[in-house]
Amino acid sequence: MLSEPFGGVYEMRFEPVVLGTRVRIEWTVEATTRPGELMLPMVAPLLARALRADLVTIARRACKESLCGP
Repeated sequence: MLSEPFGGVYEMRFEPVVLGTRVRIEWTVEATTRPGELMLPMVAPLLARALRADLVTIARRACKESLCGP
């Protein structure tokens, strides 16, 4: 969850595929204040990297729990 000076929408879509489920994620981050507008170009890559790392962790744990395909 983001708070001032940022806001946005986080959307997850789940699609069935032959070997399981594909997860698609879209995260739209918006500045809600002028300082946020100035900081967003610097913060956006950090937020993207953190999201990718979280998704990798989720995928690895799902496979360890036998929740992913062969």
